[in-house]
Amino acid sequence: MHKRNNKYYVIIDNDRKLFNVIECGNDDREWNKKVEAARKQNPDFKRDITAYSSEKTEDVIKEDQQRLGKTYTKDSVLLPYE
Repeated sequence: MHKRNNKYYVIIDNDRKLFNVIECGNDDREWNKKVEAARKQNPDFKRDITAYSSEKTEDVIKEDQQRLGKTYTKDSVLLPYE
């Protein structure tokens, strides 16, 4: 029996110090497109958003980011600023 490897996608809004952790399977291309679109939402202001794939568990990712001063949120960090 094979253990299922969960791959997570971490999206960090460095401006607001918020992050999301999303289970994305093996293909993160769609999320990469969404991150790039969010960076370009306002041509006068480039958002400081970073993202990466990880095979760590969701809990470990959250602990890592919180140690770096970021706050986990279930709300999408890709939403436009109000």
